[in-house]
Amino acid sequence: MNMKTDNVIIYDIETMRECFIVVCMEPEKTPKSFVVSKWQNQLDAFIKYTEQNVDSYWVGYNNLRFDAQVVEWILRNYMHWHELSGLEICAKIAQKAQDVIHDANYDVFPEYREWDLFLKQIDLFKIHHYDNKNRRVSLKRLEFEMDLENIEEMPIHHNKADLIKDEVFLSLQYCFNDVDATYEFYKITLGDTDHQLYKGNNQIQLRKDIEEEFGIRCLNYSDSKIGDEIIKKYYCEEKGIEIKELPRKGYFRKSIDIKNCIAGYVQFET
Repeated sequence: MNMKTDNVIIYDIETMRECFIVVCMEPEKTPKSFVVSKWQNQLDAFIKYTEQNVDSYWVGYNNLRFDAQVVEWILRNYMHWHELSGLEICAKIAQKAQDVIHDANYDVFPEYREWDLFLKQIDLFKIHHYDNKNRRVSLKRLEFEMDLENIEEMPIHHNKADLIKDEVFLSLQYCFNDVDATYEFYKITLGDTDHQLYKGNNQIQLRKDIEEEFGIRCLNYSDSKIGDEIIKKYYCEEKGIEIKELPRKGYFRKSIDIKNCIAGYVQFET
């Protein structure tokens, strides 16, 4: 199964007190933006765009924990907002975004699990295991590591009141820049790079192949988590049990013969 580059949308959102921004970019095409503010309300246009692209993979950075959560909430609630002004809609979305961030900071499970989302997600943050506290890397740091020419910090505070049009424009340009950076990292993840460590190593295709071969839904899993899931799968098959019957997390690794499981997997592969 091939991951078609024309079937993905690179995206990012900004959830400000008086402005909501979404930027979406299909590879090799002109990016699209959707803005809600006191001057305009393009929310319906964004909803229509999601409906037209429901079969695409939406690629982001830490999107499963943030962007996708906010967008999913919008998709489930926007039909009740037709009487609201642009500012009132922005305030609702901004509050939801703060709730999502609060939950993430306290390790609360996200409201919407990956399989419940309306839009299929590819989260580069999780694939590269940057959600591990010891490996955590911000998108800004990543832009520096990729030696990008334009590294920007958010120019306007998210809670700023009485925004002027120039500040909305600056925030929109910042969002465009984040999407550009995410796209560059997506290409690295596809192996489309001269970097010796990543060149020709398509991490997305690898995960699609594993999903097809082993029936493990691992598109956004890190390498180590994929290894864990394969071990669990073969252990359960060997013991004739369901995965849900496995011991609690942390006890499993200590209680099984991992070497035998790995040996069985290697033998199966060869």
